[in-house]
Amino acid sequence: MRLRLPLVLLFFLLRCVGGSAFAQAGYTPVTLTFEGLAATGAGGALLPAGYGGFNFNVAPALSSYYINDGSFGNSYMAFSPSTSARTFTLTSQTPFYLDGINFFSRRALDAAGTVYLVLYNGGTTVYNGLNERDGRINFTGTSTTFVPLVEDPDTRTSSPYTGLITGFGLAFTHPTNNDLDHLAMDNLQVRILSSVPEPAVYGLLAGGFALGAAGLRRRLLARRRQDSAAAPAAPNVD
Repeated sequence: MRLRLPLVLLFFLLRCVGGSAFAQAGYTPVTLTFEGLAATGAGGALLPAGYGGFNFNVAPALSSYYINDGSFGNSYMAFSPSTSARTFTLTSQTPFYLDGINFFSRRALDAAGTVYLVLYNGGTTVYNGLNERDGRINFTGTSTTFVPLVEDPDTRTSSPYTGLITGFGLAFTHPTNNDLDHLAMDNLQVRILSSVPEPAVYGLLAGGFALGAAGLRRRLLARRRQDSAAAPAAPNVD
């Protein structure tokens, strides 16, 4: 059986190069657990710049801390006192998906509260938990996973918000009880855009397609010549 080299080579290129390269162009699930950071005292320490690819410290007055003092058995993220709202974005400024966040109170004196999320895409607000029936986060001393929920006006049921965002904000619902100092955040679940194929990969794939097309064209020409040679001669009509 004759080996059709160009098509075999094209298949090999698509399987070994194209498959893996284009699979990387999707979104990769990432969970920021704040584990692996150095131990701290009860006051915590500033999160390293760009931790997990996020802008957590955008100004001195809006500092984000991590606390790893063993009080809750794991590291978690805390906030500076007297700040009632925060907004987070990726350092790359690329869109991402928000799949969930764990919240709890780290102070027994006020181990309860209600906050909500606001999601942005560019300069547009695409989700405001304050306007959703199930959009408020009632946190207590127990760590609970919260997912931004959107209510269907027809069925009156809520489902997770699934759109891309470029940032998310966090704020309290009560105008006076708005001290973020007692709120703790952990297990930030996002999906981040994976690396896209390099230009050289596209060139290699294009070369493979060209090689396969050239081989197919040669086979078609050869088949036509064979058909012409095998065709019966036209009758000689006098």
